[in-house]
Amino acid sequence: MLCAPIFFYMIVWLYTFSKEKNSTVRPPAGTTSASYSCVLKDKSGTMAPVIKLDIGLTNSPSSYNYAYIPDFKKYYFISEWSFEDRLWVAYLEEDTLATWRDYIGSQMFYVLRAANGNDGNITDDFYPTYPNPIVHISQGNSRPWLPDLNAGNYVVGIINNSGNAMGAVGYYVFSNIEFRTFCSRLMSNTNWLDVPKEISNGGIDDGLLKTLFNPFQYVVSCKWFPCEIDVGAQLSNLPYGWWTLENVSCHVLANQLYVKSILFTLDKHPQAASRGNYLNCEPFTKITLSMEPFGEIAIDSSLVRDETKLLTLTSVDPISGVATLEICKNSNADNYPQNILYRQHANFGVDIQIAQIAVDRLAQAETVVSGAADVARDTFHTAATATNVSNLLNPIAGGLNTAASGAQTISTAAHAIADGIRASIPQVQKAGANGSIAAYANIPILIQKFYRLIGENNKDNGRPYCIHTTPATLHGYMVIQNADVKLPATINEISAVKAYMESGFYYE
Repeated sequence: MLCAPIFFYMIVWLYTFSKEKNSTVRPPAGTTSASYSCVLKDKSGTMAPVIKLDIGLTNSPSSYNYAYIPDFKKYYFISEWSFEDRLWVAYLEEDTLATWRDYIGSQMFYVLRAANGNDGNITDDFYPTYPNPIVHISQGNSRPWLPDLNAGNYVVGIINNSGNAMGAVGYYVFSNIEFRTFCSRLMSNTNWLDVPKEISNGGIDDGLLKTLFNPFQYVVSCKWFPCEIDVGAQLSNLPYGWWTLENVSCHVLANQLYVKSILFTLDKHPQAASRGNYLNCEPFTKITLSMEPFGEIAIDSSLVRDETKLLTLTSVDPISGVATLEICKNSNADNYPQNILYRQHANFGVDIQIAQIAVDRLAQAETVVSGAADVARDTFHTAATATNVSNLLNPIAGGLNTAASGAQTISTAAHAIADGIRASIPQVQKAGANGSIAAYANIPILIQKFYRLIGENNKDNGRPYCIHTTPATLHGYMVIQNADVKLPATINEISAVKAYMESGFYYE
């Protein structure tokens, strides 16, 4: 015997209500609604029930798009209306976020992104950047170098026996005028050498002495520095080799480094205040220090994210001419050297060209020997020729020819000796080359490039937050990591809620 179908009668509330599908919001008071009696269609579940309503033939429920069934305590989206057997049929789909809203809001979750909470120090790569950066160029608080040979200092290394020498070399600091005086003193005459000029008394002719002696041969180094070098005692008589140059003014080089500091202002990314401090870091902010002679140095902007100043310290060794550049954070100037960000070395002193003697003693010896051999060969050849001629003509003529040949032999010998002297005349060669001071005309600058983000949609995308908290504390859009929500619900409902929370939802 067939049993009559059993109908489950219940009340359904219908609403005209707009909301996002991934939102927990429920119809507020005052929302257009109506309650009707309904029955479940055969084989209907609670997550996607199908209900039949008798609301009359003249009434249309099509304006209703949302429902609540008190007996199930669940909220539903209406996915479709149909008319069957003189009854309206509603196809429902559970709104799991609205149904389980209170459970969701009270549990602790790790919130990755949120519209109403953010940590601006976390890099957000959700939004792309415009390709053209904003460029800021700032100069230091001072011009560090002197791009003029008339300024700055010359540091000259001289072989002597002074008490302040390093080994056999003493180092002295000259201004441009003092250096010109020093060069003039060496080159004007040879009187300071105290070499006798009278040849008859065993002296050397002044012209020959200038040819043989290089006045700069005791200068082992000469560098110009585009800065004022720290100096020691002042001298008016300069020890030079075996001698002392009088009336040559200079200073003894102080036994310390020259240090120059420059302070640069760091600008902030123009969007950092509104979008996050992470924009002051790579790759959104790129910083380059252009500072000669060290060149262009890329600075990791992440290391100076919270700084407003950048400090550079240039330490110059006035002997070697090598300088060390240290780039420091200025937030804690006393915390040295922990605040050093970068260190680089470069040749700082400009090499000044000097002349040196180039004498090839081996070639000189070969020339003298060759000249002597030529003399001997000419002598033997001349003597043999004169003997033959004199025998053929007469002894007197032969004697005269022999005398003439002797004179020629002396002349040839003198010529050979002259060749030897000529070979010993020094050839002037260049020791190194003049360095360039062009780079020091460039003022150090700090170049900052800021790449701007496109406009954001914080309401629907949120910002990085990464905090354990409850959704009810934040409200608005958020993304949950590993949303293991605990609900007295079916596994399908729990899975649906978890998927919404991990892909982004609105707690409202």
